[in-house]
Amino acid sequence: MLRKKRHETLTLALTVIGQGDKIKFNVTYNNLRTTELTALQENPDFTMGQMVLAMVKSWECEYELSIEGLTELEEDRPGMIEALIAGYNEARRMSKTKN
Repeated sequence: MLRKKRHETLTLALTVIGQGDKIKFNVTYNNLRTTELTALQENPDFTMGQMVLAMVKSWECEYELSIEGLTELEEDRPGMIEALIAGYNEARRMSKTKN
């Protein structure tokens, strides 16, 4: 039965590749409602880094989970903010499996 209660957090083993590396690490995301996420996106002063901080509850990463840490991460490994947001969308999205 599909129940109304949803998980408050979602954990995903995120795998990223680039710069000659393939890295897998766990990310725990806050399971924001679509309306909450839309409200954040509609704020013209809200940055992608702030979006990641709203989405990510914790991660297995040596970079600090802060604007400064995300800035350093993005400078060292360009595209990571986009990968974290894509991982969030993957973790949240429902899909059908073959029966």
